[in-house]
Amino acid sequence: MKSKKIIILGGSINDMTSPRVMRIIELTKEFIRQGNHVVLYGSNINFNTLTIESSSNLQIKNLGNKRWGKNQKKSIISKAINKILLYLFTYPDLELVFMVKKALKKEIGNKYDLLISIAVPHQIHWGCSTIINKKTKPELCNTWVADCGDPFTGNKTENFKYPFYFKLIEKWCFRKVNYITIPLVDAKKGYDNKFWSKIKIIPQGFNFDEIKVSSTPPNNNIPTFIYAGGFIKGIREPNSLLDFLDTLEIDFHFIVYTKCGGNKYFDNISKNLKKKITIKEYIPRIELIETMSQADFLINLENGTNIQSPSKLIDYALSGRPILSIYSNELDQTKIIKFLNGIYDDQLIIKNISSYNIKNVVRDFLKLC
Repeated sequence: MKSKKIIILGGSINDMTSPRVMRIIELTKEFIRQGNHVVLYGSNINFNTLTIESSSNLQIKNLGNKRWGKNQKKSIISKAINKILLYLFTYPDLELVFMVKKALKKEIGNKYDLLISIAVPHQIHWGCSTIINKKTKPELCNTWVADCGDPFTGNKTENFKYPFYFKLIEKWCFRKVNYITIPLVDAKKGYDNKFWSKIKIIPQGFNFDEIKVSSTPPNNNIPTFIYAGGFIKGIREPNSLLDFLDTLEIDFHFIVYTKCGGNKYFDNISKNLKKKITIKEYIPRIELIETMSQADFLINLENGTNIQSPSKLIDYALSGRPILSIYSNELDQTKIIKFLNGIYDDQLIIKNISSYNIKNVVRDFLKLC
């Protein structure tokens, strides 16, 4: 296949454990490995931890550092104002619209084969829409793909609904794109059916060649299980699971990898339960997968919707360990007991795992050219 010129636009490239940042990095790496030329734009790029090796086929350009909301005050009044601004204007992420517009103005005339804007945040897509029209598009790109990890107005895991006018912005944006890529077939329900013909299913991609797992089966003295990921208030919380585990008169080791602040759910548990739980900060995904391969099983807390699915499930599947998938609001205690006893016949099976191979993911994107 002839090499392509590709431009990728994303948000903050700072937290290398973020699913969207991993999406950006893995795509960029594989596009280059397959002989394509890539221009990558991101904001607040952390070059010290960026895992993309330099290449003559790669240009990394900084959208700039976001300034809006950088020095937000923490008073009650300031927090209230910021919540209102978030609700009405998606502040401070709205700044990205203007940053993307400024960057793409400079790229007109470069005629890329493929432009990929990656959300979240969806303001990256909106920024592209401000500059792309019938006149500028032929000079900028042949194909524009809006890659969406989660829906925006159709998001089912947010604790509030955005005002009606954001649906108008979303429609205005998606009328201009050639394709909308989403990770799940069921996720189509989170988008206006007028744009379903533009939707292509391209899941999160990982470099399978980098994956390392334990060469021997787990040999833990007591049941050892891991949860890796964040929590969502009212939807994906560990409270009921912790309450149930506290009633069990057996030894176990529950390891939780979560971002800063996620451990607040564990502050008020009993002293006895605290002895059985270890809370850790996120670690690089390659290291995490190898660590998970040494656990007896892994825990997934369902989102309560088939429109959105945690991307960590792919990491779980690659570790090769059984997955206990439960709803925090409707706890299946019988299933938990079975897993603690080494009975995994109710484990969650991730199908078509090869579709998550980054080589196949990139080929799917290139077909859109």
